[in-house]
Amino acid sequence: MNPTSFFAHHGIVENPFGAEEARHDPVFERLAFKPECAHPEFDKVIGTLDHPHAAIVFGEKGAGKTALRLLIGKKIGEHNREKPKRRVLLVPYDDMNPVLDLVARHRGGPGADALMKGFRLPDHQDAMLGIAVTRF
Repeated sequence: MNPTSFFAHHGIVENPFGAEEARHDPVFERLAFKPECAHPEFDKVIGTLDHPHAAIVFGEKGAGKTALRLLIGKKIGEHNREKPKRRVLLVPYDDMNPVLDLVARHRGGPGADALMKGFRLPDHQDAMLGIAVTRF
């Protein structure tokens, strides 16, 4: 049985696994922001926005990292609209390409694989601070 016939057999009209990641997933877009479809770890990661903290989410491809980031962004947006004097700054750090391009220019241009092997914690911290300062 192939996926198309499996979905048809069960009355599924749209492939729920068709998108590579949450930001391009129409199923996620329709369901993710409903309370009954909450990510099980969301409350632990978001904490309380009146006393914000740093959170690092990592995992295998497909584990839901981007989905969590999108949910966090929506929640922070709501918080910032409701409490403009207690705004929270979201620093999404999920696209390494601009960071690697910048590092390659400064280090003489090795490929992305070579750059990632030499990329250290301070490099990540510099990249996150650069994003935060630019947004701030």
